[in-house]
Amino acid sequence: MDSKKNIEAICRLTPTQEGMLFYYLNDRKYTGYHVQNWFMVNKDFDANIGKASLNLLVKKHAVLRTVYTAKTTNPLQVVKCEAEAEYKVVDYTDRVYDATILDVE
Repeated sequence: MDSKKNIEAICRLTPTQEGMLFYYLNDRKYTGYHVQNWFMVNKDFDANIGKASLNLLVKKHAVLRTVYTAKTTNPLQVVKCEAEAEYKVVDYTDRVYDATILDVE
């Protein structure tokens, strides 16, 4: 889809979003506002179904299709009509599970 046709809405940032963007732009390594999850699955798992399920959520909820741009004087949030979630499967089947390696409590 043409990038201009893939825009559902363009909005100004809320003050909280402006603060979050400020901290990100000043330290791009800062991950305080970046959420990344991993899941351990002990049964057969169809990665294609997992990806399709996640993309259904993206299709339903605009917040998951929202990107931010700071290319203008006033940063904006852009809600896309269509988007796909980043989805990566890492198979650790042959590795020994050790919670200390994963840094979990």
